[in-house]
Amino acid sequence: KTRLKTFEAKGGPIVSTGFNHTGRIFAYAVTQDWSSGHMGNKPDFINQVMLHPCKEEEVKKRLKK
Repeated sequence: KTRLKTFEAKGGPIVSTGFNHTGRIFAYAVTQDWSSGHMGNKPDFINQVMLHPCKEEEVKKRLKK
């Protein structure tokens, strides 16, 4: 695997990701993942759905070596 892009930290785990039907928008959800159980639930934590418009170089297939 190769890391193609990094994103700024959003303050919580990313629990779900997906692309729109054209592949031009990458969506991801930042929310409580419940790995810490109910003790990890913070009432002030803001659930977020983030949208990232993809640039051509981020989604095009790379040539095999």
